[in-house]
Amino acid sequence: MTDAEKSAWNDKAAKDLSNVSIGKQFADNGYYKAPDGLLIQWGYASGGGSLTVYFPISFYTTPYNVLAAVVFGNRTAVATASVNSKTASSFTVRKSYIESTSGGVNPAGEPIYWFAIGRWK
Repeated sequence: MTDAEKSAWNDKAAKDLSNVSIGKQFADNGYYKAPDGLLIQWGYASGGGSLTVYFPISFYTTPYNVLAAVVFGNRTAVATASVNSKTASSFTVRKSYIESTSGGVNPAGEPIYWFAIGRWK
């Protein structure tokens, strides 16, 4: 690579990097914000049968996907976590379970793990 090619590459890299916004928070409730607009978030939340979870940072718009799983421990049951509504900064999830000894569907008070993917710009 010639000096002129290195200089041209450095000029382009400096221009590109000045517009790049990379953000990250590696924690129990965290996110990774990529330069191309991709935003990945994850976390842990506890509360009653229905709860609202707030993201560490807001998405640009509401077309994002979120998955939630109930942390159910050692019980013999089938648990579900259904996302009921979404905004750019939060989602509401309803948790329930069916256990052979309970006689039906019950609200689950157990916590959830969640994962969301969308865009930040």
